[in-house]
Amino acid sequence: MMATTTTFIILLLSLVTYSASSTECGGSLTSQHGVLSSPGYPEPYPTDADCTWSITVPQGHVVLLTFDRIDLNPFPRAPERCYLHTIEVYNGTDDMSNLMGRFCGQTTPPSLMSGGDVMIVKFLTTLWPRNDEHFTGFSASFKAVGPELDSGCGNLARLTTSSGALTSVNFPIHYNNNTACKWEIKGTSVTLSFHSFQVGGAFAVCSGNTDDYLAVYEASGNRKSLIGTYCGWNRPDDIHTDGSMVVEFTSDGAMNDLGFFATYTATVPDPTERPTSAEEGRPWGNETSSGDHAMVGELTFLSCLALAMKP
Repeated sequence: MMATTTTFIILLLSLVTYSASSTECGGSLTSQHGVLSSPGYPEPYPTDADCTWSITVPQGHVVLLTFDRIDLNPFPRAPERCYLHTIEVYNGTDDMSNLMGRFCGQTTPPSLMSGGDVMIVKFLTTLWPRNDEHFTGFSASFKAVGPELDSGCGNLARLTTSSGALTSVNFPIHYNNNTACKWEIKGTSVTLSFHSFQVGGAFAVCSGNTDDYLAVYEASGNRKSLIGTYCGWNRPDDIHTDGSMVVEFTSDGAMNDLGFFATYTATVPDPTERPTSAEEGRPWGNETSSGDHAMVGELTFLSCLALAMKP
């Protein structure tokens, strides 16, 4: 009876999802979700650091890495030139060919998605210069998601927060040939701002949507209206839409350039506002929140555990 009870308890424990976390200098994180940060965060980070985290999620899923905050020395020119204190993100292994992005400064990177169930994150700082400015490093979280959420550029396609970022694939390393990426920024009063822009070469001509280009649309329902097509090395001015915005990036099989780094702001609905029963399609008394589901799961687990331990 004792052996049966023990086996049952172990089986129940195996069904509980645990979060992996690391505030040390690197480590192995195997979980459906978790957090990681630079050593000692939010205290100033050490110099001469070489930290590597290996993140693994269940097979059939990919890793979605979201940066909550980044505060690194921007030398010599963030975001496109990060040489001294950097965060590097790799798809699967830390071969340079798998580099998904290199980041520094204070502009929060986009949410990055791996191509498989493993992602590598590196935090690298040189011995010089010392961290006399007291930069605090970074804080990030990860979770397992479906691969269909990818924009095509290794980051999240559907952007529903009030601010965020999007980049070409591999930024600031040259983007790939024959790339097709699409983002949808949901909300109203959307503003897209470019921090770095090198697409198709310094003298590129992108009329007619040929070669390498970035196209921006205003979206309304299933319709979208072209605002402009952009290429070359001149950063576009801020782009505004009254409604949602769609951004598409395309490259051909010829010349690869540095790509782009952009941030956006948008007005999004307040998640605390409850729709009326007519808007929701059902009365509010019948819903069960995610918190309620979690509580029910915990109570069920504890009940089963108590029954299993009875003599």
